[in-house]
Amino acid sequence: MMKNDRDVLILLATTMCVGDNMHPFSNTEIYKIITKLKLRNHTLKDMYGKTEDEIFTLFFEKNEKVKENVDFIKRISVLLSREPNLSFSFVEMSEWAIKIVTILDDAYPKAIKNVLGEKSPVLLYYCGNLEILNKPAIGFSGSRAKRANKKDYNDTQAWSQFACQHGYTIVVGGASGIDSFALQSALNNQTSFIEVLANETISHIKIGPISNAISNNRGLIISECDPFAPYSVGKTLGRNKFIYILSKYVIVIKAIYEIKNKKKIGGTWNGAIENLNSHYKNLLVFDNQKNNGNKELIKLGAMKISYPDDPISREIVLAEGNIYQRKSATDDYSKKIISVLKDPQTLNEINFTKNELAKLPEIKQEISKVKFSIDEMNLNKKLLSKIKKYCEQKANCTMHQMSLFDFTENQ
Repeated sequence: MMKNDRDVLILLATTMCVGDNMHPFSNTEIYKIITKLKLRNHTLKDMYGKTEDEIFTLFFEKNEKVKENVDFIKRISVLLSREPNLSFSFVEMSEWAIKIVTILDDAYPKAIKNVLGEKSPVLLYYCGNLEILNKPAIGFSGSRAKRANKKDYNDTQAWSQFACQHGYTIVVGGASGIDSFALQSALNNQTSFIEVLANETISHIKIGPISNAISNNRGLIISECDPFAPYSVGKTLGRNKFIYILSKYVIVIKAIYEIKNKKKIGGTWNGAIENLNSHYKNLLVFDNQKNNGNKELIKLGAMKISYPDDPISREIVLAEGNIYQRKSATDDYSKKIISVLKDPQTLNEINFTKNELAKLPEIKQEISKVKFSIDEMNLNKKLLSKIKKYCEQKANCTMHQMSLFDFTENQ
């Protein structure tokens, strides 16, 4: 039976059913093959059912029969011949409702194609509703369960609940910890979610609530790795960019890194740095002053947010457009507040209690440390709130006065 271009593409690129003499073509190699065939007025399907000599004529002239070209054609022939073996994998995939979308299909995620171009995976394996990709989404990233504490859970729940209540799809990487906390919000609220996996696709499909959500068109599991692929650190780190690409914003709850060979490494940290360097999407980082990773990402250009009950943070998430074009609004806000805070007259004008007056030396010492935000002061919440409220009022820029009009694209 004549195969179409997508069928041949799958035979050439899938990592399923590979042996010692079978090395599927990489994404880059596939694009080169498609381009080479196009220049000679051929497409992928023209290779199917052909002998090695016939395939050779699709790519080269007779006088180009050097070893490199012969080996290339042999590789194509071997990969195309594995169709019978692949049929068993396809049967098992169908049992779990796993399908393949190729770069040639209209249903292929446009966001990935638009951002990565010819670096896009030529095959994506998925289970669930691809239409979810067309909905606005917010991604979540952070530490795994062993490094996530109760506060991290509460911080994640606050923003993931907010995202669900405002109609956003939740995008996560499928790990335990921050990812699972955010996913739980989507499941509890019966809103849509996308899990971007690097392995264990079938294990996730087996999870009851996830399976039920997929059955009700509320869930999508997607991966550039085939569903039988073993664990790979590289693939796990590589999937981070897809979380950013498929999301309107990604909220980093907790970024932890370790230093090895003088380099900072960590899954969440590396994903966030890749995002900042590649400008995939807007990066929001939760303002956790106790976490060096979060603080450093903010200094490197990520947008700082606190909780959803903070009007500025809420408006940043809900507003349309590029948040970095609106970043100056929050920067100006902080500068005004700090200016008032460091005014020598400010402490004389605040109505402190006797107990608070006794802490003036400590307060002055904390003020001297402030560089970026009044929240950097290590004071008890009541005292910090009193100082902050006064500074806001004196600067005439209290948080409740900030509105969406302060975040226009003309900033």
